[in-house]
Amino acid sequence: MIREDEDTVRELRGAMATAVRGHHLDPSIAEPAVARLEADPAARWSVREYLAVAAACVVVAGAATGIYAATSSRSHPQAATAPPGSACDAAVVTSALPTWAQGGFSPPGQSVRHVLSASGQLVAVLFADPLHARPVPGHANKILWVAHSGGGPLTIRAQLEGSDQTAVRSVPDGPGPSIIDLPAAGCWRMTLAWSGHSDTLAIPYAP
Repeated sequence: MIREDEDTVRELRGAMATAVRGHHLDPSIAEPAVARLEADPAARWSVREYLAVAAACVVVAGAATGIYAATSSRSHPQAATAPPGSACDAAVVTSALPTWAQGGFSPPGQSVRHVLSASGQLVAVLFADPLHARPVPGHANKILWVAHSGGGPLTIRAQLEGSDQTAVRSVPDGPGPSIIDLPAAGCWRMTLAWSGHSDTLAIPYAP
């Protein structure tokens, strides 16, 4: 048996207020139990009754946490991520491009999102953040391909990491601006060929 006192009542009300602050939740779930304690502070209450009051506060706090998490999730676009050890892990960087790839950028040394190929002879500048595997209104998978040397056409043979799914895309005018759509989310390993050159890189696509 636990005897409730005014301090306990104040603590419970404080917990309720903290739980609902800023979330516009209805604290009435715990109000009846707390009112009983206030009406008869000298009464003895069972452990079960005491825990029911505390649980009511926890339910309110849990609902607040769930609403905050859902709101936070909606307010940020889903990023393209890669599992640890993936070829796409840390593939996308935001920094200045290699000097030979800075033509047309002003200022030339500005930081841009890009992926550098394995041999360092090709850069994929990503103008979409992130790239999406599904159509998104007003969002195109824009990639600017910049080669250290050589022209087009550029052929891209892509394979989804961890699967047998493949796709072939081409940029007829060679390394340059393009929109590259791929059929599934994940890390795409790409083999690129243009004007006697060949290179590889990996680019993540979000759902």
